[in-house]
Amino acid sequence: MKANSNRSGQSWLDKLLGTPADANGVAWVDVASSNVAAIGYVIDRDELHVRFLKPNSSGHYCYKYDGVPATVFRAFLNAGSKGTFLWRSIRNWGTDNLYPHTSY
Repeated sequence: MKANSNRSGQSWLDKLLGTPADANGVAWVDVASSNVAAIGYVIDRDELHVRFLKPNSSGHYCYKYDGVPATVFRAFLNAGSKGTFLWRSIRNWGTDNLYPHTSY
């Protein structure tokens, strides 16, 4: 079964797998957003990584979310608004996060 294609004709999985992983095994994909610079995923660990354009109050640009299914990553990658998707589907609008996270 072929993964669904985005507007560019490239499937989300092809886009992810075609991206070289960094030293932590994260395959990053740059995204168009006013808040999010890139999102990444580690398939074998179900880790979602988010790199923001500006650091948090601790000076960290990135967050790692554990236990995020690939389907959520795919939806995030294809979302029209990355910030809205992050807050509604991952961060849960500032209440308890849906997925445990750490910043780095």
